[in-house]
This record gives sequence, C-alpha cells and structure tokens, in this order.
Amino acid sequence: STQRVWLHWVSAAVIIWTLVSGFYVAFVDVPARVGERVAFINVSLTTVFIPFFVWRLFIFVVHARQTSVNTLSSMEKLALFAHTLIYLTVTVVLVTGVLMMDRSIDVFGWFDIAQPLSDPALIALFVTIHVWSCLVLSL
Repeated sequence: STQRVWLHWVSAAVIIWTLVSGFYVAFVDVPARVGERVAFINVSLTTVFIPFFVWRLFIFVVHARQTSVNTLSSMEKLALFAHTLIYLTVTVVLVTGVLMMDRSIDVFGWFDIAQPLSDPALIALFVTIHVWSCLVLSL
C-alpha cells in the first residue's frame, strides 16, 4: 500500500541518517559542538520516529499473520525472516536508545521526556547493547 511505502522510506531515511551520522561522530575526530548537535538531532529524530515505527511494526505483524508461510517460496520465506530480524533489531535499537539516556530527552526543543533510568550501571549496560545493536543494524 502507499502507506507502507511511505513508512518504509521514512524509516529508511531516519535509520540511515542516524546510523551514518552516529558512527561518523563516534569514529571521526569532530569538534565537540558538532558531536553534541548530531546527538541532539538523532535523539530528537528517533524519538519522533518511534510512533511511526510502532505503526509500521503493527502493519507488518498484521500482514505477516495474514500470510500463509506454507504458500511462500524459499526466497519469500528468506525475505520474511530477514525483515523480521530487521524489525527486531530496530526495536532493540530504539528501546535501548531511550533507556541509555543519562538526561531528559529534549525533542527538538518542543518538549522533554523524563530520563527513564537513573542507575549508572544499568544505563551503561543499555549503552553497550545500543551500540552493538546499531552495529548489527548497519550490517
């Protein structure tokens, strides 16, 4: 459907931008101000993206439930499996991205969302999971 196509390309744009820009500032020596700006944009953008992704995930699950796996070709089964892994990985990236925040989430200066966790060890764990899941998603 047109809706699924739009959600696909919005998702692709957000995911590619945040992965490329995030890895860039992590691995290239950029001024602190640039790194902070990219982090602000990425946190804001992905926070706004979460409801779109939830809607896209809902549509995917509904569509997958209506599909008889037995009637799919081997390539279609492989595609369904790959898409399922991508959805799972994006879910982990988004959830850990929220849970790793060590401050409130400022969404483009429009509103703030309270920091969900305060335990530094737990936050550090989610940072690690987030980084690895971003690496998996980029692959």
